[in-house]
Amino acid sequence: MPFNRSFRAALTLALMGFTTNSASAATGIRTFDNWLVGCDNTLTCRAIGTMADETDAGSYVVLDRAAGPGATATLRFVRENTPVGDAQGLVLRVDTGAALTLAGSAFRAIEQESDDKPEASELVEPTAVTHALEAMGQGRALRFGKQAPAADAPAVSLAGLAAALRFIDEAQGRQDTVTALLVRGSKSASAVPAAPAMPVLAVVVPNPTRAAPAAVPRALIQRHIRETRDDDCDLGNRAPSGRVIRLSNSTLLYEIGCWRAASQSGSMFYLGSDTQPANASRVDFETLDAETGRLGRPIQALTSASGLEEMSAATLSSLHKDRGAGDCGTAASWVWTGRAFRLSSYATMPVCKGVPPEDWITLWRTGAR
Repeated sequence: MPFNRSFRAALTLALMGFTTNSASAATGIRTFDNWLVGCDNTLTCRAIGTMADETDAGSYVVLDRAAGPGATATLRFVRENTPVGDAQGLVLRVDTGAALTLAGSAFRAIEQESDDKPEASELVEPTAVTHALEAMGQGRALRFGKQAPAADAPAVSLAGLAAALRFIDEAQGRQDTVTALLVRGSKSASAVPAAPAMPVLAVVVPNPTRAAPAAVPRALIQRHIRETRDDDCDLGNRAPSGRVIRLSNSTLLYEIGCWRAASQSGSMFYLGSDTQPANASRVDFETLDAETGRLGRPIQALTSASGLEEMSAATLSSLHKDRGAGDCGTAASWVWTGRAFRLSSYATMPVCKGVPPEDWITLWRTGAR
């Protein structure tokens, strides 16, 4: 069911001046009022609607859709401290209008990874998603719950929803087709381009037969301190921490502390050998420009690095929190290819509105072989 004519006319006025095309909107993240939207390198897109007030956090809505003619959209509703995911249905109220009850058969319940988040109700039935989006398109604020929400219940802002839906449609080539999220046209689903292929990285899993040295050589630590004194590293008078991971019988990865804050810390990494550890090369890590979705300037310090100690996935991960609550920032991972670390995933959340890392917007993903 397309959006009605009055809403379509309102959208035309609201979106005048917002122009884009598939090339410019293909990847990267955008903010439209209280909605954020981004698409990754496979044109899988996610839009997140948050509460309007900068001090409000906790309730939000997530819309996901993969690229390609047959891909359908899902809607996930998360309300802080309220278990909404027992698949018994959900009641939506837009502004102060009539409540829209969605049957439990249209949902699947998913467990949130974050301990302080409840299960979420994910609306997966295509017709129900269409009805929910149409209802959301009629107002300014969305409230939801197991029963009809009160007028003063936490509300997700709907300002920016239309622009976010249009961004996804244009990025995925759905304009004027029967598959469009915003305003549907007469073109068939076959007019929608196929999803771009996911890049595949050749991963080398460390499998050394020799143990790693117990500590980073003093000469390398002294060189690290000397060379990073004018960089972003700042440990004050504290000595940097260090550890050594063996990637092969001839290659070592040295991690040396760079900075430390109340809830997180950063490290730099060096690749070297047993015979000449002081000559180890500092590692450059590929990263992404979140606005364009393209590879950006490499970084050298990773925040809260983890992963390689298991030695099974050949993956080094980083989670940088923009504030202690951990509801905004950047999460990325790199895989070892035998010669370098290559970016394998990248997700970000530029606003702090109670959205945990598991729901941040992914802008880069790869496969492994």
